[in-house]
Amino acid sequence: MVRWPTKKGSQLYPAKIVKISDDEQSLTKLRERLIKGCESEEECGRGKRKRKPLRITSSDEEPEETEVKKKKVLQIP
Repeated sequence: MVRWPTKKGSQLYPAKIVKISDDEQSLTKLRERLIKGCESEEECGRGKRKRKPLRITSSDEEPEETEVKKKKVLQIP
């Protein structure tokens, strides 16, 4: 366990070696991310968001989005 000083006092956290030599600011940011539950930078913030894959359709088929829009238009009296 490691004791980290905070504004509210010091708390105990499980120790995990992540970097040996780095500046204090980057180590503090990394510590905050680990405390919040994110294991790495990729799992926090924008890296966590996933983009939807594009659907590849042949020229004979219409995309699903246009079919859905047509159905909605037809349902309106």
